[in-house]
Order: sequence, then C-alpha cells, then structure tokens
Amino acid sequence: MQVLPTAYALSLRPGASISGSTAAPNAILMVTNTNTSSGYAVRAEGARTGVYGVTEGGSISDYGVHGSASNGASYGVYGNKAGDAGGLGVHGRNDSGSGTGVSGYHGAAGTGTLGYSAAYNGVGGATGRLDSNWGLYTADNCHASGYTMLSAVTQVVQNGDTENLERGDVVVICGMGRSPAEGVPPLIQVRKARQANSTGVLGVVASSYAAEWLFPPEKVDPTGATGLGKAIPLSGPGPIAPGEYLLVVVQGPGQVKVDAVAGAIRPGDLLSSAGTAGHATRAATVTIEGVRTVVPGTILGKALEPLDAGRKLIYVYVTLQ
Repeated sequence: MQVLPTAYALSLRPGASISGSTAAPNAILMVTNTNTSSGYAVRAEGARTGVYGVTEGGSISDYGVHGSASNGASYGVYGNKAGDAGGLGVHGRNDSGSGTGVSGYHGAAGTGTLGYSAAYNGVGGATGRLDSNWGLYTADNCHASGYTMLSAVTQVVQNGDTENLERGDVVVICGMGRSPAEGVPPLIQVRKARQANSTGVLGVVASSYAAEWLFPPEKVDPTGATGLGKAIPLSGPGPIAPGEYLLVVVQGPGQVKVDAVAGAIRPGDLLSSAGTAGHATRAATVTIEGVRTVVPGTILGKALEPLDAGRKLIYVYVTLQ
C-alpha cells in the first residue's frame, strides 16, 4: 500500500510549532475528551516540566495558564504532589518586585484562599525581610478561635509628641488622630511619658511603622497582581519623628527604658511611668481602707529582669492595669 502525505502531520512531530490567530472561545489547538467519567483532554509529561505556559499580555486578564471549571465542586486548577518526599502541589513565584506569588480571589460570597492540612499547618507564611514584617498580612480584621504568641501584641499609633520617639520609650495617650485615609480607622496619638504614675500610659515603643502598610494594594487590585510597585521601608528602633507611625507593645514582652530611682527592681515587680521622660520605675503604692496597693490605672507591666541602680533597657512584660 502506498503511504501518502497526511495534512498537518508534520505539525505533530517533536519540535513542531503551531501558530495562528483566533478569538475566544476558539483556540489555536482544540482538544476535547467526551468521556464524562474519566480521562484527560490533554496530558503532558516531562523529565523536568510537564506543562509550561507563557503570556506576553500585560493586564490582570492575561494568563500564562488558565484553568476553568463550570459544574459543581470541581477545580479550575488542580495541582497534586504524590509520594512521601517533600515538594509542592502548587507553586507560585513572582520575581518582578511587585505583585503577588500566589493569589486567591472569589467574586461572590466564598473564600478567596483556603489552606488545609490533615496533620500540620493549614496555612504557613514567612518573609525574608530583616524586620520580619509580615509572615502573614491583611488589611482587614482577623477571626480566630485562639492564638499563641512568641512575642508581643503591638498597636499602630502616631507620634503626637513634639520630640522624636525611639525603641524602649514609655508612652502615654495624648489624643485620637484623624484617619490617614478612607477605609483606615483613626489612630491613637502618643507622646513620651514625663509624669510619674501616669494613668495615660499605653505601652512601650517597639519600632517604627511604614505608612505604606496603611494603604494596601489589595484595596485597589483585589487579585494582588499589581502590588505596590515600590519597596516598603524596613521598621527600625527610631528615631521616629513627630507625625510618623510606630508600633507600641500593649501586651507581652518588650524592652523598656527603666530608671531605678524608686528603688532596686526585681523580676515580678510592678512598674509604672517614672518622672524621667520615657522611662518606667517601680510602681508607687497607696493605702486604701488599710490595704497597701498600687495606684489603680497606672501599671505598665511586670519586670522580667533586675536593675539594682541607674537606668537601663530591660525586658518587661507589658500588662496594663
């Protein structure tokens, strides 16, 4: 039998290229599997990469790989890693300096991104930033049945003082500032504590806080594709100028400027603001109906380290009372 040339047969050989122009819902290459119970429309295997997709588009409507599901609890894109060794079911990477590595988006009342593990962490997050901000970040409220801390709880505030603030300064409330932008709540304003046993004590300065965190890109682009487009400054110990934002430890361990002017300090001693600006000292006591106690509403926290004399930066467990 004579073997005759078959139209387009050469387009299926290794190294072949198929190109053309068509509009959705058509495709340059259309493959359909009509078996509704099993099987694949396209299956690709590679010693390194099974399927590689690229787009030269520049909008959030352009995709290197696009998966879609239309019926029931099916998957638009599904990734699976078999075996007992490490690896990833799905990996997203972005080297552009902006945007997001992986983004989940739901246009209705479902969940944007869900993480679940049968025996480990449901969602894990980490950052390579030197200030550790942030392993997990959201501009919205969080809901949890509980939480475990290794460090402290901090509050975003604004420097309402006429002087710089720095790590370890004891601060007091001096008012409520305006909202820095639409959708952002008003921020507490603080100043350096300058009065002994102040009832306005709020906590201790932990670090600076970049204003860029207050204006998340997700509010503009919910897909996370565009990103800020600029680097966010690292947080640091200060100086933090008047009007700038900062983080104040309101619960948990923090380094505090302490003055032993009221006597030697031992671990467990209650501390309040000192007459020395920005410092804490042993809390004053009063007698109420024959009972010796501290002045209510003035306690900053409990000393975690000793200080025999002088001034020093020591760890204090901040617990306002």
